[in-house]
Amino acid sequence: MSFGDFLTAVPPIVRLLLAIVITAGISMLCVHLFHSKLLEINAAPKKANDDDPDPPPGVKDISGRLIALTTFAFVFLLGFGFSQFWSTAKDARDAVLNEATDYQRAVSAAQRLPSDQAQAMTAALEKYRASTIQTEWPLMLEADSSALAQARFDNAAQLTETMYAEKDSQDSSSAAWTQMTDAVDDLLSNAIDRSNALPSPLAVSMVLLVFVLGLINLVAIALFQPAQKKANLLVVGMMDALTGFLLFVLVEISNPYAGAGAVTAVLLGR
Repeated sequence: MSFGDFLTAVPPIVRLLLAIVITAGISMLCVHLFHSKLLEINAAPKKANDDDPDPPPGVKDISGRLIALTTFAFVFLLGFGFSQFWSTAKDARDAVLNEATDYQRAVSAAQRLPSDQAQAMTAALEKYRASTIQTEWPLMLEADSSALAQARFDNAAQLTETMYAEKDSQDSSSAAWTQMTDAVDDLLSNAIDRSNALPSPLAVSMVLLVFVLGLINLVAIALFQPAQKKANLLVVGMMDALTGFLLFVLVEISNPYAGAGAVTAVLLGR
């Protein structure tokens, strides 16, 4: 099952629970299994005599630096990812809305053409719409930018070839053809913007890096900041749940055409 299929087949609430269970399970299991030993490991080294040199930094001192570093890296990359993905999702919504609007403009303009040309252009626009929904949208769900670029080119080429062929057979200076040409130009321009809103191939690597940093941070806190076992499990569990939720949201918005808040083709489907 691909990631796109997973997002389609598994409900969002189940994906959220999986994110929390994964993050909570690992760190809380560490606390449950190693709590008593961790108390000994984290004990600060002591001098045998007051005149002895200071002992080297203990595990707790070193772990504090590790936790500070991983926390900073996790928060920074998480915030950066949210900002980038949210901006891309907004661009995708705007592009799809504009494309749907221009599609309706083109359909209205086609209906004002002479009957033969109106029929041909209406059929071409319907074929464009069907190809966008049936061919391009699944590729956008999978974030397959290479295959999408080829499908986008073929879809646009078929529409423009039909339009130019029909224009050559009639008076192309009429107001209806001017409106038709403008609407199709805007339609294809917004379709390119829609395609450009796909996540970068590096988005997956960044999400995985954020996930790993978050997990390292949780495990480090669970192992090297021990308290009474019940209190430790409670605090670590709360941090796990919050981290799992943040990672879930980051993944859900990483591709604007997939996930809980996905931009759909409903406007083009009308």
